Amino acid sequence: MMKLSLQLRITLVVSFIILIALGLETLLIKRNFESYIVTQTGNRVLSIATIVSQDPEIIEAFKLPDPSRRIQPIAEKVRMLTGTSYVVVFNMETIRYSHPVPERIGQHFVGGDEQDSLKGKRYVSQARGTLGVSIRAFVPIYNDLGTQIGVVSVGQLLSDVETENRKVTSLLTVALSLSLIVGAVGALLLSRSIKRILFGLEPEEIATLLEERNVILSSIKEGVLAVDREARVILINENAKSLLGLREIPSICKVQDLVPGSKLPRVIESQKPGYDEEQIVNNRVLLVNRIPMVSKGEVIGAVATFRDMSEIRSMAEELTSVKQYVEGLRAQHHEYLNRLHVIAGLLQLQEYRKAVDFVLDTVSKDQGVLDYLRTRVEEPAISGLLLAKITSAREYNIEIQFHLHYE
Repeated sequence: MMKLSLQLRITLVVSFIILIALGLETLLIKRNFESYIVTQTGNRVLSIATIVSQDPEIIEAFKLPDPSRRIQPIAEKVRMLTGTSYVVVFNMETIRYSHPVPERIGQHFVGGDEQDSLKGKRYVSQARGTLGVSIRAFVPIYNDLGTQIGVVSVGQLLSDVETENRKVTSLLTVALSLSLIVGAVGALLLSRSIKRILFGLEPEEIATLLEERNVILSSIKEGVLAVDREARVILINENAKSLLGLREIPSICKVQDLVPGSKLPRVIESQKPGYDEEQIVNNRVLLVNRIPMVSKGEVIGAVATFRDMSEIRSMAEELTSVKQYVEGLRAQHHEYLNRLHVIAGLLQLQEYRKAVDFVLDTVSKDQGVLDYLRTRVEEPAISGLLLAKITSAREYNIEIQFHLHYE
């Protein structure tokens, strides 16, 4: 399965979050707006119906033999001015005196939700009439004596409300799309910035580098201790803990708490390194190197390396002994070359007897020295050192005498 890059993952996750957030927000806005439109439409048609029910001309028209002749023009004028779907006036027998479709005047009101209005109640309802499903208000009409003589019904078709809804939905969709595009671009820029900060590495590569770093630090024989610019310990390997006598280290602590008298804070302030300085820590003499850590021309911390001086001295002694052995071998090699030259010269002069005597004498002397050292000096290392000194002295024609004292 192909792994997605960090940049692509960040872009997709942020874009998905933005999409979900904006989608939920758009849905809530749409739902609330629909409810708001229905409520406002109901309040609006109720207000218009109230005004029409109190119109003196309409009240007086109920006394005429044909009330529709006067009521129809007034109702249509109100409908046109207010932008409602219909303004219907009917009497107590639900006979219409006005209607947007003149042929339906004189017929009974349709819907079944008008009964409460004939009992003097004013309200808003939704029902299907001859024009379709609508939000409609019912307001009773009273004469001068306070007797109910009819009802005004003002309605707004739901299809008109849905048209407004679709307009708002289209605007919300456009806003959602633009917001999503802006969010995706922002997510892409953010992911690029994070990628650049991480030097273009993927999380798996970073984890591998950290594992490799830990392995490398644990394999280093020297102790390593690093601090940040506030002198807080950010790294310490196992060898450093052993040399400093530390077991448990708090997650956040100052280097002075671990190593009293540490000079790392001074290195951070001065920005100057210190090399091969001896320091006594935990009853040990340590050889310490301190170097400031610099990034982009700014000191961001310091690192110190520790080495036990006893190990260094032991190595120095071993190197000195090896150097002496090498020097002894070189002198012995030179001496034997000289002897070979002597032997070669005697052979060329046909002094065979002298050549044999010279060889026997040389072997006798060397064997005597070896036997002497082997029998009198018990330590092989000292025997080797004395042999090297003897050989070197012979190279310069210096005679060496041994006086061994036993106690």
